[in-house]
Amino acid sequence: MTKTAAFLPLLTVALAVSCATTEKPAANNAAKSEAAAPATPSKDVPPAVASLVANFQRIYFDFDSSDINTETKEALTANAAILKANPDIRIEIQGHADDRGTSEYNLALGDRRAKAVRDYLVSLGTTAENVKTLSYGEERPIEPSVNEAAWSKNRRSEFRVLWGKDKAVGTVE
Repeated sequence: MTKTAAFLPLLTVALAVSCATTEKPAANNAAKSEAAAPATPSKDVPPAVASLVANFQRIYFDFDSSDINTETKEALTANAAILKANPDIRIEIQGHADDRGTSEYNLALGDRRAKAVRDYLVSLGTTAENVKTLSYGEERPIEPSVNEAAWSKNRRSEFRVLWGKDKAVGTVE
């Protein structure tokens, strides 16, 4: 197993931990990004990758929207700078929706959200080949409750870091 392949599961876990420990957004304050708690990647991970894992932020959306607001653009601009400086870093942007609407509609909405984030990163100079999108629709809620506070947490895009040339972009573990 190459060093790159050995680090990928650690990066995935570190990113998942950092994304799972964020604060709840205020109801009616969707479409804001939320800082993730710093992760602790392996000491063998290049500093740029460790920084990326520690600093990626979830992106939240308003109801039935895939629009990116000013605050979200600021977070994505910082992420794009890291991606441009480190061409071995690849990401998967995962789009999510709350549970209102049909499964098909929510899959399409999650797809639009992930692609909106990807398109903005690419507009900032990120290499399109290093950014993959995937929609989970309503299938992976952070908060399963049925109320506005829960729904606002579930309307989001998240990032999964894929690093190194030995790992296929878009592989889901």
